[in-house]
Amino acid sequence: MNYVMFNKPVYMYNTTFKEHCNMTYSIFKGRADFSHSKFGDNVNFLYTHFAADAFFWKAIFSKDANFWEAYFEEDAEFGSAIFNGNAIFNFAVFNGDGYLNSAIFNEKLNLDRTKFSKLEIKFELIRKSLVYNENTYLKLVENYKSLGWFSDADDCYFHYRKVKQEQTGWGISKLVDIFAWLTCGYGVRPGYTLGFSLLLVVFFGFLYWIGDGIGRSDALDEDKETIPPKSVHHECIKFINLIISFISLRWLINSFRRLKCIPPKSIPKSTINEIRTHWMNLTTQVSLFEALYYSTIVFVSPPHQSWYPNGRWKFLVLIEKVLGWLLLALLIVTLGKIMIR
Repeated sequence: MNYVMFNKPVYMYNTTFKEHCNMTYSIFKGRADFSHSKFGDNVNFLYTHFAADAFFWKAIFSKDANFWEAYFEEDAEFGSAIFNGNAIFNFAVFNGDGYLNSAIFNEKLNLDRTKFSKLEIKFELIRKSLVYNENTYLKLVENYKSLGWFSDADDCYFHYRKVKQEQTGWGISKLVDIFAWLTCGYGVRPGYTLGFSLLLVVFFGFLYWIGDGIGRSDALDEDKETIPPKSVHHECIKFINLIISFISLRWLINSFRRLKCIPPKSIPKSTINEIRTHWMNLTTQVSLFEALYYSTIVFVSPPHQSWYPNGRWKFLVLIEKVLGWLLLALLIVTLGKIMIR
């Protein structure tokens, strides 16, 4: 039936097409109604011109439905249609409104180079079936914004960036993209920023606690509670310090022996035992809760003068502070982008 011109409205409501339906280059000057129709084989509407409204509401396409470069002058209704094969709308033009609400796409949906001003379909329904194309995704984002479907616009943009990241080879751009994904969800997921910030606070706080990296001035904190000598934290510190002392002592002895500064076995056992006892009796100055509190303060604002990093831990504190400023800025930008619409 290709190259057919229908001068009057065509009503094929609830019609069953058992074989291949070919409407290529056909022209429908009036209304074309294929609602509730069942297409048992491939369907071709390539280069078909619909001069009036086209209805495919609740139509069932058992195999591929090809609307390549079809032209819809008025509204096109595909609501609740079922596409069991590929749905191909490449280069199709929707001059009117395109309605695909509740349509089901069991295979691929291709919208490459499709032109539309208003296309109503929830992104959740086409997330898995939509064939990746950068222009298609960006046009859908703008389409959802014009409809006021900002949640769908955010989901579409997030999915677009995620798929693009997966298809990009490893390099600096991919690492930056992964960082943007984890820290702010590509600018549309403020929850990612909050979650990543919380993770960093806990991570740095645990490092400060387990490594005894911070301290408090006793003069400014007279009510500070001491940690029980047999706490889990104390045992961890003892174990770590024992390993460090053993490695350091062995390295020091071997170094002196290589330099022939001391004869072998010239260090008395009493000295070695004193060093070991000194390391094992070291206790942390802060509890885990205090370390997490300090990490939170460093992350969001300058800490109180009663807190101080021990030795080289000040460099780790500086890193956390920079990350805190960066993530707070990302949170403000992301929230502002979502709230001011």
